[in-house]
Amino acid sequence: MLETPPTRREENACATRDALLETARELFGKQGFAAVGIEQIAARAGVTTGALYHHFGSKRGLFRAVFDALEAESMERATAIGSGYGGSWQGLEAAIGATLDAGLAADFQRIALRDARTVLSATEWRAIMDRYSLGRLREAVAAFMASGVMDPGSPEMVARVLSSLTGELAASVAEADDGPAARREAGRLIRSLLAALRAE
Repeated sequence: MLETPPTRREENACATRDALLETARELFGKQGFAAVGIEQIAARAGVTTGALYHHFGSKRGLFRAVFDALEAESMERATAIGSGYGGSWQGLEAAIGATLDAGLAADFQRIALRDARTVLSATEWRAIMDRYSLGRLREAVAAFMASGVMDPGSPEMVARVLSSLTGELAASVAEADDGPAARREAGRLIRSLLAALRAE
């Protein structure tokens, strides 16, 4: 069955939503959530404040959508890098390394590592993390346990430990005076933890 092409109105609505997301990401990434106003976002995006409320409900709703998109991008990048290793242990290390690399990007630092936990409720934040990085880690850990590469245990618990540690290390990389040096140290710590989790 052929899909009905989008109407002009639907195309315009999609373009408006995309413009708001792109503008909000830029402003939140540079100035932080608290310093950016709804009028500023709408004016920069070339739309009305009514359009912002229509698509996202509030500035907080817009921030949640920006954070969601940022996490989706991060997961896609990490998955693409990790899949280059064919589902191997090195692929897991590379995927986690890609997440640590994100801590060097200014917009990711401000939005994902600083503002997200204070702007969003714990439930909202965890739901987004579970949908992306935590969910993918849980799948990988379960597969490694099933194949005997990793000692048997709780995939949920191990994935949460890895996710929490990766998040904290990415934040440390973001806050460090020497980001590249901090990134190297974070990578060493992750490799040490992964080595301890690997079956003998």
